[in-house]
This record gives sequence, structure tokens and C-alpha cells, in this order.
Amino acid sequence: NAEISSEAKYDIGYVTVTNTSDIPAYDNSENRYIYISGDIEAKDYKIILKAGQINYIHFGYRKDGASTGI
Repeated sequence: NAEISSEAKYDIGYVTVTNTSDIPAYDNSENRYIYISGDIEAKDYKIILKAGQINYIHFGYRKDGASTGI
């Protein structure tokens, strides 16, 4: 289950599943499973992983540094 409330297109949550422990870059879409930004309500995500192999699940959040002020 994942949800996000962020600055659309700039603050991004993502999950990537790989067979290596190397940390993927946020802008690398290869093996990316979840990529959400903006105001996204809770949603269930599921993936079927191949049996007999080691899988690494990388969770990431990129914040662009901009902020909204009063």
C-alpha cells in the first residue's frame, strides 16, 4: 500500500526491484515498479517475483528542494 502528497512532478516516491544491491538512480526507470508524485490516494501495489533468485527492493523519495511559502 502506498500513497503520497507531494509537489507533483518534483517530489517523487519510487520503488525499484532489482537483482543487485546497487542503489538505482531515481531517474532510472529500469525495473521501476512504483513511481508516484502529487496527491495520490492509498493504493495497493503487487508484484510477482521469480522464485529461486535474490531480489532487492529499493525504496526512494526524491525532494527537489523547492518549497512553497507564505
